[in-house]
Amino acid sequence: MTTARSLIQGSLRLIRVVADEETPTNSQMVDGLERMNEMLHGLKAHNADIGYQDITLDDDIPLPPEHIRPVRYMLAVELAPEFSGNVTPEVAVEAKAGMLTLQSAYRRIGKLRPDEGLENRLTRHGYDIDADY
Repeated sequence: MTTARSLIQGSLRLIRVVADEETPTNSQMVDGLERMNEMLHGLKAHNADIGYQDITLDDDIPLPPEHIRPVRYMLAVELAPEFSGNVTPEVAVEAKAGMLTLQSAYRRIGKLRPDEGLENRLTRHGYDIDADY
């Protein structure tokens, strides 16, 4: 599993805030964690309800392994303005693709109902729309 600490470090490296062998400061990690928690909660507003709850730096990211990379790139784009980071076109493309990946995996579709006029017509003829026939 990937911890929040590892994911944030990776995101900061993607935008060149820290070098490969460099360790982010405690302040950078705390700010990164706050932004990550905000971002993952905010996915619900973008039709990707992952049922997220805040985590700490040493907690595992509560997502399957195939969704860690998309979140790392999305977080890099999220952190760039605050940390004066450099978002390359490749990182931007990966972040956008990541959002689409999460939306397709976690989109919640409500109960579908027929048009009211059709439903009225069916019930007049004895058909119960909610019964399992």
